[in-house]
Amino acid sequence: REVILDCQVNRQPKTKPTWYRNEKELIINDNIEIIQTEDNHIQLKIRKTSIDDHAEYTLNVENLRGHAFIDVLSDRVRFTQKLFDTVIKVGNPIVLECKLSKPDTPITWKCDDQPLD
Repeated sequence: REVILDCQVNRQPKTKPTWYRNEKELIINDNIEIIQTEDNHIQLKIRKTSIDDHAEYTLNVENLRGHAFIDVLSDRVRFTQKLFDTVIKVGNPIVLECKLSKPDTPITWKCDDQPLD
């Protein structure tokens, strides 16, 4: 989803406005755009938000400072196939499978709370 943070200032700034993400200057790329309108609005546009965009965003303009927080919520991942207990003999190989609603979700298999290789 697209997000636009909008800040209205009381005059056109003489210097370039700077946006920060968690106190680090934001780097403009294909996904991030800064828009400055004639009616004194300065906007930060994030075209496709991801969970990585969860942050505090700050705008600095000529001794003025404003900030906003973006809280990105992702859709819950669900099992699409039920998991079953399996019994095997010691030393025998086993293949474990699970199917998720988001196939690219990283998973970690564990035994006795320890990750399996």
